[in-house]
Amino acid sequence: MDYGWLSIVPPVVTMALVLVTKEVLFSLFVGVFSGALIYERWSLIYSLRTTFKVLSRGMADVQHVEILVFLSLLGALVVILTVAGGAQAYGDWAVKRIKTKKQSQLMAFACGLLFFIDDFFHFLAASVILKPVVQRNKISPEKFAYLLDSTAATTSVIAPVSGWAVVIVSLLVMNGVEDPMGVYIKSIPFNLYAILTILTVFFFSVSKFEMGEMAAAEERAKRKGAIDEATDVAEEAVVEGISINKKGKVIYMILPICVLVVGAILWMLGTGRFFTSSVSVLEAIKTARTEESLVMGSFFAILTTLFLVVPTRAVSLKRFMEAFVAGVKTMLPAILILILAWAIGGICDRGYLNTGVFVKDVLGTSIPANFFPIIMFIASCLLSFATGTSWATFGIFIPVAVNLCGDLPENVLVLSVAATLAGSVFGDHVSPISGTTVLASAGADCDHLKHVSTQLPYALPVAFASAVGFLVAGFGGNIFVVFGVSLLFLAGSIYAAKIMLKGKENLKQS
Repeated sequence: MDYGWLSIVPPVVTMALVLVTKEVLFSLFVGVFSGALIYERWSLIYSLRTTFKVLSRGMADVQHVEILVFLSLLGALVVILTVAGGAQAYGDWAVKRIKTKKQSQLMAFACGLLFFIDDFFHFLAASVILKPVVQRNKISPEKFAYLLDSTAATTSVIAPVSGWAVVIVSLLVMNGVEDPMGVYIKSIPFNLYAILTILTVFFFSVSKFEMGEMAAAEERAKRKGAIDEATDVAEEAVVEGISINKKGKVIYMILPICVLVVGAILWMLGTGRFFTSSVSVLEAIKTARTEESLVMGSFFAILTTLFLVVPTRAVSLKRFMEAFVAGVKTMLPAILILILAWAIGGICDRGYLNTGVFVKDVLGTSIPANFFPIIMFIASCLLSFATGTSWATFGIFIPVAVNLCGDLPENVLVLSVAATLAGSVFGDHVSPISGTTVLASAGADCDHLKHVSTQLPYALPVAFASAVGFLVAGFGGNIFVVFGVSLLFLAGSIYAAKIMLKGKENLKQS
């Protein structure tokens, strides 16, 4: 049946409710139910049945179950590593060796690259590791929060071995993309916002260039100190009432992370037949069972931690299992968002409202394909900023991107997916209601609104340069041309922002 304009009701209702209520889970559920109402011709009883049928089908898929298991194990690992005291031990070790402000900022940058497996893990581990270092070297809470926030989602979204990657690939699979891992990997070089943000963080870490309120905050920290008298993180840090081991060792954190990454990569190569045939590494990764590999990698990491800390009595088995359960609980909001995002995609697919075909027919005939990337980037920016979550934005806009591209060449799909991911991360990065923004503020002991206001001038030039880059890419620019143009506009935007902010400050003082 052709539902016409009614087929876009679920995503429209979802977006509208998110903007009004700021409640993502409620909005996603109502969006699924609205689609079920249309499909069942306004019968409330049958609509409820269809709603839960769509939810159940999403969770019945083997790959989806593996994703949920991985996210649960990842949450457990994060809390276990924290309780074991490995992060605190690494922080104590670093304080003795990191002597300057530049070294401290570069260490924060390096942590962003190291803790790519999950943004939540990044905030939890990096804030504990870095806090003693930034306190000693007089880095302001505002700058510390910026460094934490800007190296979290930006690294996770372009890391093939991460929770983010498995979610993105699963959404591509669900929407019928033939080579989902291949499309995702090809989109990484074109994820302009993520890559340009990482480069920008490096620039602001090695230089003394600051802008606006951030410059004032850094000057204040230089004169008065970064944060008030430091408290003993190990004594006060508690996860769900579980005290952290005060005598942790650096290896308690480093070894499990290495096991997770190496184990997942080796399992991916194994399931991609790299060890049993003559396929290349890239071909093996394309055909690998990514979800299964991440489950196994995280399981081996937890097992490694168990044998590290329980036999040595660093953590009792009881406390280890309490941390495991507490960690699974931390992932519940992300799991629920993912389940409902799958359901939105399910109610809109060919078995129900056939939304994708309608969107493709309308937009595909009225908007040139050259503009698809820039449109997807702007739309994702707006929705992610309004919702404060990039994952829900993935769930809504990846199906649109896939269906919009339809039978067009694969490079159009790759660019549209890259633009969707980039826009989602930007909106999440600067949104005051984003969980990552809140975590960055809390991890840096920074006033939340100060973090938002000081970070925005640093993020907006990157978003502007990314938008220009996606426009150039849509008209056939290769990766070198796209990056060259983007970098040029980024440099000009940062300089212009500094001049504008300085002029505004001079006007305020006069």
